[in-house]
Amino acid sequence: MVESTPRSGHAPANDHEKQVLSFRKKLWIDQADNVRVKTLDTVVVDHLFIKPGSTMTWEYSKIDGAAWLPVAGVLDAHLQFAKLIKPYVRTEYANSDFQKFDVKSTITMDPPKQ
Repeated sequence: MVESTPRSGHAPANDHEKQVLSFRKKLWIDQADNVRVKTLDTVVVDHLFIKPGSTMTWEYSKIDGAAWLPVAGVLDAHLQFAKLIKPYVRTEYANSDFQKFDVKSTITMDPPKQ
């Protein structure tokens, strides 16, 4: 497992970095394939509409011995809208019945205009 926590006191350089630094992250890696098998993101900064302590978990499985795909996810969140509305929500995701398919595509371009 790999774990990271935003450095205390670090000022984000931009809005994207501010969002990224809002989470403590845990990442589980399959040692044979060197791919993620589980992620756990925990909100640690109180500037999002999702409040600190909220978590997002994703689990991945190898499907048909070929591709690693997300098969389950759980969002446990303490939200805040305005100052008084603070609901707790839990959303569970399950992905299944994966199927292989062939895709053939071509890209065509108009000739350059003279």
